[in-house]
Amino acid sequence: MEEFGLFASRGDEVDLRYERRYPWPTETVWAALTEPALLGDWLAKARVDPHVGGRYELFIDRPRPTLGRILAWEPPSLLEYSWITGDAPESVVQCELTPDGDGTLLVFKQKGVRFVWIGLMLPGWHTHLERLRSL
Repeated sequence: MEEFGLFASRGDEVDLRYERRYPWPTETVWAALTEPALLGDWLAKARVDPHVGGRYELFIDRPRPTLGRILAWEPPSLLEYSWITGDAPESVVQCELTPDGDGTLLVFKQKGVRFVWIGLMLPGWHTHLERLRSL
């Protein structure tokens, strides 16, 4: 596991990957990823429609929110949604949760990030995923 995350480039795009272990049951981590009130505690003000095709919107209190649609919704193990900022091509975020002893292993991926955004996205997600530890 790479502490700050890993990336693999594909032309002018990169795929990000982070593994984090949290000391809570899978259902608790799932709630932190999918319930707007909890998302607001560690990531951003959010709007989530809990089903495939539903909205997954972040930073909704900002002039340029991140818009997205849920592509996979399999509680409490798989969440996938599109990530659309308006500044870059659409990418896809995937969160896989598996029980790990008395906690949960989160494998977080963002696929299709433009290479020019790597300096913002790689440390940004690291910071937010670490903030999730403090809930």
